[in-house]
Formats: sequence, C-alpha cells, structure tokens
Amino acid sequence: MTFLDRAFARLYPLIIKSSEEKWLRDARRELLAHAAGDVVEIGTGAGHNLDHYTDKVSSLTLTEASPHMVAKLRGTVRAKRPDARLVEAPAENLPLEDDSADCVVSTLVLCTAEQAPSLQEVRRILRPGGTFLVLEHVAGAGKVAKMQHRARRFTKFFGRGCDVTRNTRASLEAAGFDVSEVR
Repeated sequence: MTFLDRAFARLYPLIIKSSEEKWLRDARRELLAHAAGDVVEIGTGAGHNLDHYTDKVSSLTLTEASPHMVAKLRGTVRAKRPDARLVEAPAENLPLEDDSADCVVSTLVLCTAEQAPSLQEVRRILRPGGTFLVLEHVAGAGKVAKMQHRARRFTKFFGRGCDVTRNTRASLEAAGFDVSEVR
C-alpha cells in the first residue's frame, strides 16, 4: 500500500464529513432500517453505518479491503458494535460461505470495487429471498455527467479508485438484481 492509501484511510472521515452531515447520515439511517437477520456489509470503510443498524440485525459481519482502513476501523467497531465480526477482504473475494447472509449492505463501495465480481460475490453469499441494500453515487446526466467525466482522473487518483462515471444501476440490473425501487 502506498502513502496515499494510508493518507486516504486517515483523511476519509474528514473528506466525507460535510456530505455525512448534509444528507448521507439520513440516507444511511433510512436504508439500514431495512437491514435484518444475518447482515454482511461490504466495504465498511470508516464505519459510518455502524450507528444505524437496528436490533433487527442478529449478526453483523463487516468486510473491508484496505488494511489501513481496517486498522482504523477496529477501535470504532469495538466502541460501537463489539458484537460485529470484522474481516479484511475485498468485495470481489469474500471469505464467507454461500447463502450465509439474509442481507448485504453496500454504501459508497461500488464506485471503487470491480462491480461485476463484487456483485457476483453478493449474489453468492445472499440467501434466496435475501435483501441487497445499496447506497451509491452514480453517473449523472447532462452537465453533471460532463463535470464527472472531467473530474474522473482526479477522483480515481485521490479517491483511491473512485470512478464517478460508472453506471451502477446498469451493473446491478446485469447482475440480476431488482432495481425497481431505485431512486
């Protein structure tokens, strides 16, 4: 891992702080109200979701690919969700059993992860009838899309792979997920 990976892990909570306060916190709370049973979160990052899981969650497995994020996350997990299991693993290769999750959560992960293999892994670990809860930023249209394309190289470099031009909805559809409730 490079200096930038370590710096990103350290600075990410500050980078996202304004967005968390303005809208992400409420969006996370609303989304995670639907999490229940055995839950797996991919790309846990700094642990922003931990405050929003309810008592409907019987077990929580948190996965994160970055060893630098995992190192910072350990203390947060101990303080906020000591019953959770933390696993250092990328979304593309989860060391979890087939059909082991009632619910999988992905928030701000599919912009950096390789989408097709990550979604294949989600399908593999999700029990039949399970729920995949997703909160992602996606490619815009018109002027927003033009701005995103201009910023793409910057965000990929400084956002450690974040590609703001991905059509995540199309990837979800291609992987066989129901996107009828997407907004």
